[in-house]
Amino acid sequence: MKKYLLGGLMLSFALVLTGCGNETKTMICTMTQSGVDIELTTKFVGKKVDDMNLKYTMDLDDYSDEAIEEVKKQDFCSIVSTSTGFNDALTGCKQDFKDKTLLITGNIDVKKLDDEDTSDESTPEEAKEELEKQGYTCVIK
Repeated sequence: MKKYLLGGLMLSFALVLTGCGNETKTMICTMTQSGVDIELTTKFVGKKVDDMNLKYTMDLDDYSDEAIEEVKKQDFCSIVSTSTGFNDALTGCKQDFKDKTLLITGNIDVKKLDDEDTSDESTPEEAKEELEKQGYTCVIK
């Protein structure tokens, strides 16, 4: 699961682009991996990534109450931050349990991404194509 999450997120962050034009497009990419629903939302202004958000949702209906209590003790924000390699770029991360669902949300501060994670060779459509090769389903609005 971490391999796909890391691969998809690394690719997404590699698509942070330099500005060109002012058209705003939002790309929403989703994937389910190992029982976790992943949603990555990227807002492009021209060819520049303006905003990125991620959301992980995990249904815990099949877990026992004891297992859910153990899950609640874990700091998934740290796990997501570390496993993606974007420690300082993941901001505003929150984890919440509602009923038997774990929800993790966070923002990606594109200004904190390393220069090596950026590229000026992509459009939202090209980013969509690359993420879909990784197993995501993407829609550009």
